[in-house]
Amino acid sequence: VNQLAVVDRCLGRPGGHLLLVGAPGVGRRSAVSLVAHMLRMRVFEPSLSRGFGAKQFAGELKQAMAAAAIEDGGSPVVLFLPEGALEDDHVLEMANSLAASGEVPGLYGQDEADSLLSPLRESIADAKAGSAEAACKTPWELFVLRVRQRLHVAVALDPSSPLFARRCESNPALLTACTVAWFGGWEREALEVLPGMALGRLTAKPGDGPQGAEADQEDGAGDEEELDDADAEAAGDAASLGALMADVHQWCAERPAAEGVVASPRDFSAMMKGFKAVLLTQRANVRSEAQRLESGLGKLHEAERTVAELQAEAASQKADLKVKQSAADSAMQQITEALAKASDRRREVEVLTKHAEEAGAATAERKAEVESELGGITPVLEAAREAVGGIDSRTLTYLRNLKAPPQPIVDVLSGVLRMLGNEDLSWTSMRRFLGSSGAKMSVINFDPSSISNATRTAVAQVVRKHAQSFEEATIRRALGDAAPLAAWVKACLKFSIVMEKIEPLQAELRKASAALSKAQ
Repeated sequence: VNQLAVVDRCLGRPGGHLLLVGAPGVGRRSAVSLVAHMLRMRVFEPSLSRGFGAKQFAGELKQAMAAAAIEDGGSPVVLFLPEGALEDDHVLEMANSLAASGEVPGLYGQDEADSLLSPLRESIADAKAGSAEAACKTPWELFVLRVRQRLHVAVALDPSSPLFARRCESNPALLTACTVAWFGGWEREALEVLPGMALGRLTAKPGDGPQGAEADQEDGAGDEEELDDADAEAAGDAASLGALMADVHQWCAERPAAEGVVASPRDFSAMMKGFKAVLLTQRANVRSEAQRLESGLGKLHEAERTVAELQAEAASQKADLKVKQSAADSAMQQITEALAKASDRRREVEVLTKHAEEAGAATAERKAEVESELGGITPVLEAAREAVGGIDSRTLTYLRNLKAPPQPIVDVLSGVLRMLGNEDLSWTSMRRFLGSSGAKMSVINFDPSSISNATRTAVAQVVRKHAQSFEEATIRRALGDAAPLAAWVKACLKFSIVMEKIEPLQAELRKASAALSKAQ
């Protein structure tokens, strides 16, 4: 209570800062959090991670300062620094400067400060005459004033740390600008009581029921006198356990520092948690084993009752045995007839299998004819696609920049656009196609099996009308590296003609495959 009063008195006045001196786990963070909640203050604590240092702390410090002086007019906040955040000495130096003067030199750049302080310009004009804020001449002075009044720094240090003295000497504001709150170790009486409070009814024996004497009371089992006895026994166990844990903690605390044995309140809490975890595990194992044995015993009793019932049923059913034997003979006759029918069904399956094999052979023969037709043109089409993929993008750019393209170029691009379904054959449309980022991919990924009769007729007319433009020598002179476009047009046209030719074969193949699937 005295420690809470010190923390409350410090945080309750403007500009109050705290140096919390005590062993880890003694309750420094809890005291600050509780008082801050009572005073409706926000608590900022650095998010510790690997490599945490002054750079990461600066970002979180800016958030705390903005909350104290800028956001919604500013409000009281607490910046709590545990000892784990002080690995980098610069972090404590920044906290020392903040506690001493309300600012940290070099924390903000000029542009960042201008942007941060813009909301405070109106606050200076609106400040009440005679107030401390009215005396501020610049937004920065108002910012520092609010930080000094509303941001409370709380630094937690361990006096047993070899760095404690050096940190206090190197950062004098910890002693001159902060209220020092000493958090001593826990008293022997508290050490003995805490295990009973933390473990509660877990100290009751497993034999008292699934949850000790408390479960017996909830289930209504046992009378009031038995419950009182169980409570007394559990209280005695808790007291003995508390005394034992206090002895262990006190023994560790009395060891010389050279032995490397540390016994802080945090270690005592860890010992209680570890004991509780072990106790829960062992108790769960004991209860599981007890339930297993009870379940087995119950199954034995159930088996005994079942045997007695079966014996009684056997005696009563002996007279019906002859009737059931007759029924069994009838069932055997039915099985024989079912086997005969199954034999007939097997012969039918063999006939259907033979028909399916014949249909499969016919389907394979027609499939070979279709693949033979496609095999002649598919390599040509793939070669044309591969050649198109090798066209240099600079060549397409060169063609696009031509003002008056040669006629072979226009003829070949007309075939390409009509093949891709574009009926606009103007040079503007051709330039737009050549300039698109996906020009080559639209040609390479084009599916020639999707060519309609109208498109095939239109492209064939272009190729026949301008046959010379599609000759290798002519188009090589005109298009250069883009000559494969002409070969691609002719290959797609031939593929489409072949597809039209083999369409009846493919239809017959689909029909044969469907018949084969149905037969199978």
